Amino acid sequence: MTVLQRAAPRLSAHIARLANAVAVVGWPAEWGLAEINALWKRKGSRDDKAKYRPAAILPAAARLVERTLGSRVH
Repeated sequence: MTVLQRAAPRLSAHIARLANAVAVVGWPAEWGLAEINALWKRKGSRDDKAKYRPAAILPAAARLVERTLGSRVH
């Protein structure tokens, strides 16, 4: 997230506006869809399907808004 941290002064107002809109209107359905990738656990054979775990890749905008709204709740 270092790129976003460096761009924060320019992006923070836009992210806040997006988070406020999500708080009022609701969470977009598309943001709930994740791409699932299999990640090798780095143990055992790569040919053994049991040695992989699922990893959900969510949209970056969803993660940013989730963190923004989460910080308001805590």
